[in-house]
Amino acid sequence: MLNKFKLILILCPFQTLFAQVDTYYLQHLSEKSLKVEYLAYLQKVEASEDSLSYYLSKYYFQYGNDSLFIRSALKSKEIIRQDTTLLVHYSKSFLNPLAHNNNDWFSTILDTTLLVNEELKQLNLVYNLSQKPLKEANLPLQLQHDYNLFYKSTKKKSIVAAVFSTIIPGSGMLYLNKPKAFASSFAIVGGLGYQTFESYRILGLNHPLTIINGAFFTGFYLVNIIGSYLEVKKHQKEQKKQFLIHASTYYTDTYPSSLF
Repeated sequence: MLNKFKLILILCPFQTLFAQVDTYYLQHLSEKSLKVEYLAYLQKVEASEDSLSYYLSKYYFQYGNDSLFIRSALKSKEIIRQDTTLLVHYSKSFLNPLAHNNNDWFSTILDTTLLVNEELKQLNLVYNLSQKPLKEANLPLQLQHDYNLFYKSTKKKSIVAAVFSTIIPGSGMLYLNKPKAFASSFAIVGGLGYQTFESYRILGLNHPLTIINGAFFTGFYLVNIIGSYLEVKKHQKEQKKQFLIHASTYYTDTYPSSLF
């Protein structure tokens, strides 16, 4: 490996005398996952700034550096926009919620004038729906179920769940169709409330046991309210994540492509 690397470093200056960027050579380095050699070649090759940024963006994308990818892609976005296959490949990746800088890709680099391409149009639509869901969405049947669950989750309001749980402990979970969580919360808070009332009735308000029971009851009662409020937000994030992961997988299978 060391000898191969030395040979590449020797050949790099020689290659730049005849061509700015040898795409076939880069493809070979990419396919062989020769990360160090790939970067060494790009650092030595003579090319315009936007052209070099274009190939660096491919490098950073392949090796999972989203921040540097976006930085390079911004410098070479006019070149990237000319390659529809590459745009589709990148868009499928940034559709996945596990990727970073998703918004930078879809709102800054992916020009809306390019959306005459059906693949890009679909990918951009899915991302926009994940940001601003609509009741009616023109999506493939394979994605409709997850999207409907996500859309319904966005109609739930955190404050409503909190109010329900304030009136009846745990009922905010029923609002989210989680009967087991409701039963658990209601039993705990209700049991502590009853225990506090009995301590007060038998021992009086100032008795240590009444105070301790009252503190536990108050704590769990407040946790029940705050928990219901946060659970709505958590539920929405989970449904959105599920929808985007499924969509990313679906379009990866539907629109297979290669980085080069």
